[in-house]
Amino acid sequence: MTKTERTLRNQVMSHIEDWEEEKGFGPCGAVAALLREQGYGQVAACEYDLHDGAYPFPHFVIVTDTGRIVDISNPFSGGSYVNLEILPDDEMPDLVEDGDIAYWRERLAA
Repeated sequence: MTKTERTLRNQVMSHIEDWEEEKGFGPCGAVAALLREQGYGQVAACEYDLHDGAYPFPHFVIVTDTGRIVDISNPFSGGSYVNLEILPDDEMPDLVEDGDIAYWRERLAA
C-alpha cells in the first residue's frame, strides 16, 4: 500500500461507521467507483474471505494496470480476494449512486 493509499484508507475508516449506519452496507462500491474516476484502475467485484469458517462477503476493489489490488475500504486484514471480476468501465458497482460517490469525493479530498 502506498503512502497516499494509507492516507485515503485512514480517511475512509474515520467515516465508515457513519456511512454504514446511514446506508446499512459498506462503502466499498462507492469508494472503488471514486478511485476509478480518479484514475487508479478498474473496479472489480469479488468476495473477501476472512478464513474464519464463515462465508466470504461481497466486496469491490480497484485493480491497477499492473494487476495490484487497491482496497482502502476494507476494515479487515489477513483475508484473501476470491472470484475477482473486472467490471466494464461504464458499469457502477451494485447499490452505488452518484450521490454516494459525491459523499466520498468530499471526504477524501486532499
